[in-house]
Amino acid sequence: DAFVADLDASGHDGVMVRTRRAYATDLGQFARFLHTCIAGPTVASVQSEHVNAFCEHLLAEGRQPRTVARKLVAVRALFRFLQRQGVRADNPARDLRPPDAAPAPPTLTSAQIRALLQLPERDCFTGARNRAILELLYGAGLRLDELLSLNLSHLDLEGENLRVKRSGAEAAQTPLGAPATAALRGYLLQRAEALVQREMTEVDAGALFISARGRRLRPRTVQRIVERYARLLDRAEGGWERERLRRRRGPATLRAAYEQHLVEAGADPGLVAAL
Repeated sequence: DAFVADLDASGHDGVMVRTRRAYATDLGQFARFLHTCIAGPTVASVQSEHVNAFCEHLLAEGRQPRTVARKLVAVRALFRFLQRQGVRADNPARDLRPPDAAPAPPTLTSAQIRALLQLPERDCFTGARNRAILELLYGAGLRLDELLSLNLSHLDLEGENLRVKRSGAEAAQTPLGAPATAALRGYLLQRAEALVQREMTEVDAGALFISARGRRLRPRTVQRIVERYARLLDRAEGGWERERLRRRRGPATLRAAYEQHLVEAGADPGLVAAL
């Protein structure tokens, strides 16, 4: 808490507000982990092997190497602060590098994708919404941030197109295809019914994907949605290996399947990656 307060008070090292919040979240996660490997952890009892074990734990959970590296930076910065305060003489994270990630598992097959897309219910708001989300992540190859930024005005269901602002590029029309268009039509009906009883000044009326309360979805909400259906698919198939499941279950899973299946169908790999 003192470390984060110091960042807030001084803007130390030019750290931005979002980064400071991320540091606080990462260090809270690190503190919780320490209780699993040290009885009554203290600042003095943390050693390099504990920090390294934290990194390995994150990779085993399916975290990307970039995410693990960021959390390690937060731990290292914390102990630099403790050194400056005279609380501790050394920095147990100073010379550590995040462990190498395990090889990525195979991309989901077309059959697995078809099964995944059939899992959400169609006759309720959340089911229809979740089905539309899965369809867009795979069928349109959307990235998480692209999906979350969508507004109703970006839809052209008659033309089966979607206006998407791709990273580093101008907004462009992206074809939807019949399954995604049908899923969106079903969701929009449920969305309208869900908002009937809501005070419109309290909802994000322009946002395409919203919660039951009418607010634009957050990144972690969509991640949890994909993870939930990946677990259901896992159980239906008899169970994947634990680590393989954890590493293949996020929104990026559907984007990776979209890219690979396009290439397998004859698309140019360079053009697909640039989409």
